[in-house]
Amino acid sequence: VEEGIKISQELIDKIRKFKEVTGIHIFPLRDMDLVCRLLN
Repeated sequence: VEEGIKISQELIDKIRKFKEVTGIHIFPLRDMDLVCRLLN
């Protein structure tokens, strides 16, 4: 479980950086799965 939380935190950091680069300030949770696929 701790490992999963750690991965989630890293993913959140990646999403934040992705948002900063693309200039996206609002990121709906329903698009989270798509973002995960794009990052992977």
